Amino acid sequence: PHLDRALALYREQRDPFGTAFTEALLGEQALLKGDYPTAETRLRAALAYVRSLGDVPTDPELHMMATNDLGVAISNLRPGHPEATALKREGIAVADRDRFSAGASVIGRANLGLDFYNIGDLDEADTLFREALRRLEALPVPLPERGFLFNNLSQLRRVQDASLHRPGERG
Repeated sequence: PHLDRALALYREQRDPFGTAFTEALLGEQALLKGDYPTAETRLRAALAYVRSLGDVPTDPELHMMATNDLGVAISNLRPGHPEATALKREGIAVADRDRFSAGASVIGRANLGLDFYNIGDLDEADTLFREALRRLEALPVPLPERGFLFNNLSQLRRVQDASLHRPGERG
């Protein structure tokens, strides 16, 4: 209810950044609840603001939420959709430009790696997971994402090993 109230106030004040950031937060909240259609709607509204700026940079956190989280919502609604992949890659590019977003860069790669894993592109998934792990190891403190990545890599290995032992598949 507080975010809804904040959104109403930002709209009343005609504050486009506050409106967009609150839409992104509401979209992220819907995403975490598994309400992907609402998440997509909210995050598209936030992305529209980011796109309206043209070449003027905006808050990287907003840009990453609007792209990566929208990509996650779309992936859950339409697995393998090219728009989801493009949005996630854009979110990764934004994260890579800001050293303070190194954790977001790791998570973005892991999310995209999961998409490729889920559609069966194991080579691309492996590349993304390994790059995410490499970047994670370069961060100054241990992060919980490390276990997430190791789990994804081990799952990928099991699938790759199983495919090597099936006639007519990989290898």
